[in-house]
Amino acid sequence: MASGTGVKQAIHNEAGSHRFQRVPPNEKRGRVHTSTVTVAVLEVPAAHEFRLDERDLEWKTCRGSGAGGQHRNTTDSAVQLTHLPWHHGSL
Repeated sequence: MASGTGVKQAIHNEAGSHRFQRVPPNEKRGRVHTSTVTVAVLEVPAAHEFRLDERDLEWKTCRGSGAGGQHRNTTDSAVQLTHLPWHHGSL
């Protein structure tokens, strides 16, 4: 997150998808790693402009990915939180 005087003017043309390429410091063969970055340039809403109704949040617990064996396979250790504003008309 960037903030301060002149930030909006400096980055207003950067919104959208970008390709980010770098050679990681531990890369021995000089291979380039490529990632995709999405940039959104938004105004920070004033307190009176922002309203979040808890009824518009959908909470799901699930099992995380990766190693962990039997414990991971039987324990919900990740949370997915989705904002569904159209359900109760909060926006």
